[in-house]
Amino acid sequence: MGAAASTPAAAGGAAAAKNVCAAAATTTTTSLLSAASVAAASLPPTAVLRDRAAGALWAALAADALAMPVHWFYNPADIARLGGVGGRFPYGENGDADGDEGADGEGGGGGGKKSAETKSWYRDPPKSHPGAIMSLHSTGGQGRGGQTGSVIGDVINHGKKRFWGAAGTHYHNCLRAGDNTLNALCLRLAARAVAEPSAPYFSEAAGGDAGHAGRFLKSYVAFMTAPGSHDDTYAESFHRAWFANWARGVAPERCSEGTQGHDDSQIGGFVMLPPVALAAAVDAARKVDDGAAARSDPARARAVAERAAAEASVAHLRLTHASPKLEAAAARYGALLARVALAPVSAEDGGASASAAAHDAATTQRVLLQQASATATALLKSEAAREASLGVAGAGGIRPLDVAELASLSDAAERGEGGSAGWDDVRVLHRVTGPACYIESSWPAVLYLSARHADPAAPARGVKRALEANANAGGENCHRGAALGALVGCAAGEATGVPRAMREGRGGLRDGAAIRAEVDAFLDAAIGPA
Repeated sequence: MGAAASTPAAAGGAAAAKNVCAAAATTTTTSLLSAASVAAASLPPTAVLRDRAAGALWAALAADALAMPVHWFYNPADIARLGGVGGRFPYGENGDADGDEGADGEGGGGGGKKSAETKSWYRDPPKSHPGAIMSLHSTGGQGRGGQTGSVIGDVINHGKKRFWGAAGTHYHNCLRAGDNTLNALCLRLAARAVAEPSAPYFSEAAGGDAGHAGRFLKSYVAFMTAPGSHDDTYAESFHRAWFANWARGVAPERCSEGTQGHDDSQIGGFVMLPPVALAAAVDAARKVDDGAAARSDPARARAVAERAAAEASVAHLRLTHASPKLEAAAARYGALLARVALAPVSAEDGGASASAAAHDAATTQRVLLQQASATATALLKSEAAREASLGVAGAGGIRPLDVAELASLSDAAERGEGGSAGWDDVRVLHRVTGPACYIESSWPAVLYLSARHADPAAPARGVKRALEANANAGGENCHRGAALGALVGCAAGEATGVPRAMREGRGGLRDGAAIRAEVDAFLDAAIGPA
């Protein structure tokens, strides 16, 4: 375990985050999209912002639910033996009309049996997990250890402790097809906190329970400690450490203190960030000189928005985590999400309407492609220089760490071209980025998959392929998938990129109707009514 780190009190979290975010926001703003491409456009209209933000939330939840049956399967062959996950939408692209089930068919996907009543893009978890180590994890706090403690069972995840000690128990054995894991449920908590009809979430005057930290922490404690609030069996180390502190009487705004360690600097910390980053970005952009400068200097408005998203992401992360390493990546993630969300609409449309052309998913796809590729390449090269064992030698003995080159190799492998055989997404994630949850592996993997599957010509196809590639690569595919889903879903938009079969349609997410209401309430509060 690493040394404990002190977390600032929640009331000062946003201010304390500024130093962490300065370099991240500046780098993202100045180097990943040319000033000329934004100089002539205003901020996107409300309807476009709503569509992008909705796409981010829906795709994040869809990615998590899709990967859930094979979460932490580190051997891709185990996933292949179950038939893989994804495939054709059984009810067609919109999830309404009956369609061809495709190759997954009866008993495909994550191993759960499909029936006429449960036919879905999603799958039940299999009855056992080939690589589960839940029996080695502490039920009384963070990390691995004994299971005499009862934070799991008595404080959170009520009634689930009995599953932790048995070897081979699936981490999500009580979930069903289309259910979300605990971290994704906490994303919904964050979205609901933004949407609460009290003081604006980022109001400078709001404090206590009405402020950013207080509103989320109040709902976090209520949800996590209520018996029957969710069905997930597993809770990540940061949840267990946080509630071990809370059970000892530590004030909620200080419960993340002392939790930094091997099990804390993980991509699971990103899952809750999209609603906070998006809301902060839109709020900040609209406040630039009371809105006048946003029309005359959109590049400045976007720079301010990206900085605000980075700071809000770090401040929110600090409510549950104490990890400077994770904070640095979270700042870049928040800024990137803001840049995609606020990308200008097409010049042809002029930014004046919310017609089909206004969303211009091709523009946001290109923004994501350019930024994710550049950022991932830099991260991979830096990591390779730090640790020579990362990755494998490519053709001619040159390590293929450039994301554009990796994507080209993966495309060629998909076409079956000889020299690139084997360089598919699974190999890239397992041999170059790494498939594990630790942020130095999972963050480059998110960026690689974002760039690899950005599809300006067919946004929905790109989203679906990205989410399925992530799930079938195994490893930390649920939380990596949620972070990925928010990026690709934002770039594609809900209307053009996230079919009903992924959402609340027939065979979609099991809690789809409630999520629809929560997404709409979030959009109304964070962006404005349609």
